[in-house]
Amino acid sequence: MSSPIQRGRSIGHRPPVDADWDEVFKAAARNHTAMEINSFPDRLDLSDEMIRRARQAGVHFVISTDSHAVPHLDFIRFGVATAQRGWVTPSEVINTWPLSKLRRFLAKDTAARRHAS
Repeated sequence: MSSPIQRGRSIGHRPPVDADWDEVFKAAARNHTAMEINSFPDRLDLSDEMIRRARQAGVHFVISTDSHAVPHLDFIRFGVATAQRGWVTPSEVINTWPLSKLRRFLAKDTAARRHAS
């Protein structure tokens, strides 16, 4: 699996990247790339609206805390809440999957990358 994609915003510091997000979502789904739902309060990427659009394209997600210290692990609740507002179910979040399912997903990613080169 390639690195999760995020929009790059830092609330109050840096605006999100301007891109054709529907095309990004289609490419992510096609290439088995999970989109990151970043739980850190300064980031909170993707937004619930962007998550719904990504879901429509068939994207899977990973919810991360972007932790830089142990207390930051508690931020996961913000990512889960954002995912819920975007109508994401646990079956769409790769870091909720059993290891065997995650390995199959990663194998598809590796095969897609070999085919593309």
